[in-house]
Amino acid sequence: MPDYYRTHLNKDLFAYVIWEEKTIVSCAFLLVIEKPMSPAFINGKTGTILNVFTRESYRRKGYARKIMDVLLGEAKDMVINYIEYIKL
Repeated sequence: MPDYYRTHLNKDLFAYVIWEEKTIVSCAFLLVIEKPMSPAFINGKTGTILNVFTRESYRRKGYARKIMDVLLGEAKDMVINYIEYIKL
């Protein structure tokens, strides 16, 4: 995994993290993939939201909402036409 992150982080994989007292309390990833253009995604850029997580003691306080607001805002700035979320 470390090699994957070194290769992809801030290129086509973006991490969104909230820190509090030197601890990651919430995080999410956005994977951007470029596919052949289609009517569903005009420029071919699609995004997948991965690994949305908030530590149990920090849940129900709006941390994941804050991360998703920033993530989706940046996805809009990147002109990503389609975003999917895979819930496991």
